[in-house]
Amino acid sequence: MVVGVVLGKKNVISEQTAAGMDGLIMKLALPALIVVSMDREYSPERLEISLLLILTSILAHFAAIALVELWGKKTSKKAPQLGTLQFVTVFGNVAYIGLPVANAVMGSDGLFYAAMFCLPFNFFLFGYGLFVMKRDSKVNLKVVLKNPGMIASFLGIFIFVANLDLPGILQQPLSLAGGLAIPLSLLTVGSRIGRMHLSELFRPMDIWIVTALRMLVFPLTLLLILSRLTDNHYLIAIPVIIFGTPVAMAAGPFTSNFGGDPLLASKAVALSNALAALIMPLVIWIMATFVLGGIL
Repeated sequence: MVVGVVLGKKNVISEQTAAGMDGLIMKLALPALIVVSMDREYSPERLEISLLLILTSILAHFAAIALVELWGKKTSKKAPQLGTLQFVTVFGNVAYIGLPVANAVMGSDGLFYAAMFCLPFNFFLFGYGLFVMKRDSKVNLKVVLKNPGMIASFLGIFIFVANLDLPGILQQPLSLAGGLAIPLSLLTVGSRIGRMHLSELFRPMDIWIVTALRMLVFPLTLLLILSRLTDNHYLIAIPVIIFGTPVAMAAGPFTSNFGGDPLLASKAVALSNALAALIMPLVIWIMATFVLGGIL
């Protein structure tokens, strides 16, 4: 990420270049990484853990939505700032940060389970995400289902459940393409932070509150709850990692296209992603040291 910051400041990676890299990540690298990660031998235990993670993801998203909706009824903030703040609080950077971190911390099995946990994310993103921007209950299900990440997830599930083995002629190029996800993600995130003026990261106070909720309150609350319900380290670590990610990069395009506050969203994205390099390792260390007994 530091390399990305430097290249962004020098405009070696311009916004246009970063946008092109975003497309490569979202349409090729991450879908390939998801498919390869799900090329696993089927077992009832894997399926059980996967289903429990999907259920946990659904419940966690509903809890986060309930929290911001309750806050929305009590605050004096109005649209578009209100909808933007609700969006950036609920939706994390699962594609660029969550999946690569799960892969780095817990290996290919961790990525497999993280992809399962993230399955409901796109439905909430294009469901509640559009609703909170437009306050419109109409949701384009076709857009959700055509998302490359969603297609890759369903394809991966089919490969896993059907206990298929990808032939080498497919597995090798998919592995190479998937290997681009982590370095490209870190470069694009860093380049955007590098183009921000430092003073823009410090105001308004709302973006600091959002960052604290997303990266400390949410993951530590999940850690406390899940550690009392299970001793399976995947069922604990995956939700904590994914729900401890910084604000979703999608916040910018969503606010720009659907009536939010793009500047406010960009500040929240920049601040939370800049602090992710410090906060996420801290949360993971707390989880590994005090809950999982150093297993990570």
